[in-house]
Amino acid sequence: ENQIREVYELSQMRLLPHYPPELFTVDYMNEILIEAARVGVVVSGFFDKYELEQDGDTITIKIPFTQGGITLLNLAETARIIEGIVYSEFTVNIHVKIEKTADAEQQYAEFVARQMERLNSESAHIASEYERMSQEAERAASEAEFQERAAIARRKRD
Repeated sequence: ENQIREVYELSQMRLLPHYPPELFTVDYMNEILIEAARVGVVVSGFFDKYELEQDGDTITIKIPFTQGGITLLNLAETARIIEGIVYSEFTVNIHVKIEKTADAEQQYAEFVARQMERLNSESAHIASEYERMSQEAERAASEAEFQERAAIARRKRD
């Protein structure tokens, strides 16, 4: 797309492929999610890990996010847009549901624990660096005071 856009000096260029309906399978869902990201749908980071289930014309995408993440995707109408992309490319009507995985709460708790560990480590580093800089400032202040007293002593002597 970028090469075509550059050659023809276009401000935008999009290829919108269309495939025979019988070629659509859930195995193609990763490409659908890539296209969803390209059109600006809320998908980035949400679908790095997902499970797919198909029951007739319903595809359930399970992601390791708690209900807050699922609600965000629902508010952005991510499922409807994914359905539209599938229809646009394959002329296949599907219903997409986005749900949390069975272990989403556990994965979230592990994520929070990792983040807290990282924050504690960074906090300890910052505290250590603050202590080092404080000691350095004290030494510099003591040295400056010593130099000032020495200068006063020299002036008195002279």
